[in-house]
Order: sequence, then structure tokens, then C-alpha cells
Amino acid sequence: MNDMTPITRIQTSKELERCPFPIPYGWFMIEESAKLAPGEIKNVEAFDQEWVMFRGETGKVGVTDPFCPHLGAHLGHGGTVQGDNIRCPFHFWEYDTSGWCKNIPYSKVMPPLARKKPILRALPVEERYGSIFVWYHPDAIEPLWAIPDVPEFEDADFVTLPRGSWDIGTAIQEIGE
Repeated sequence: MNDMTPITRIQTSKELERCPFPIPYGWFMIEESAKLAPGEIKNVEAFDQEWVMFRGETGKVGVTDPFCPHLGAHLGHGGTVQGDNIRCPFHFWEYDTSGWCKNIPYSKVMPPLARKKPILRALPVEERYGSIFVWYHPDAIEPLWAIPDVPEFEDADFVTLPRGSWDIGTAIQEIGE
């Protein structure tokens, strides 16, 4: 993969008042797989909000709300990865990549709400073709379709193009495919 020359951001989506379009839902590439090491946590901004992305020790990737549901600590500032879970820096609550609370070190019993459903919002994640994809829907609806299979991306003889990133002062709905 080639390193691209960094660019200067001209205008952020929050500053772009002329395009009040909603964010479309679907699968979005959020990072290159090679740029997230096991045990690493990254703060990312996507879909006009902040998220925390982490890779567990077995390679599993999670993208979650950045704030611990317990008392609101920011998981991306002082949080750590324990196994395949992200651990809160304050009281060490641990959450898996789906948002389920997996461990409260000072409690013998999991709180009732934490036993019934995930309590940390997490986006569905798939890692394919050297990329980390997340499903985003503003109403947190589960994926409505799968990421398409592209056999050429798995063929060793297929020539890949360099990847790049461009920040453009417009909304995605104004860009032709």
C-alpha cells in the first residue's frame, strides 16, 4: 500500500451548512485493517459522531460508542483492551465487540439490565479485503444486506490500486459514483 500525501482539511461536515442531508445508511469502510493493531484503541469520527474502534487480542474488531454506560468515562482516553474486550479506565467494566458487558471485576452478579441486552452501543463490523467495514443506520437497524463478494480482491494475481483519502467540502449525496 502506498502512503498518500496528507491534505489540509478545508471544511468539515459540521461546518457545511448548505447540505442538510441525512447520513445515508449502509456499509462503510472506516479503516484499513493494517492500521489497527491487536490491543490498539482509536478514537474515530464517523457519521457526524465520535466512536471508539479497538482490536482484541484475537484480532476481532469493535466499533462502539465512546462513553461507558456506567458513569460516562471515555473509553478512548485511558481505556485498555483485555482479551477481546474494551475496558473502562475508571471502574474497569469490560465490553465485548457487540456491546455486551462481560465483566465487572468487583461484582459477583451482573446487573439485570446488563444480562438482558448489550448496554454499550456497538456498530456491526466486518473485516474483508484488507478493510474494516461498519454498518451504520441512524435508527440502529441491523444490516439489511451483506457486503458484496468481490472474488478479484481475494485473487493473488489481481492488481490493487493505491488507497487514498480525500476530504471534500460536500455531502455524499452530491457526489456521483
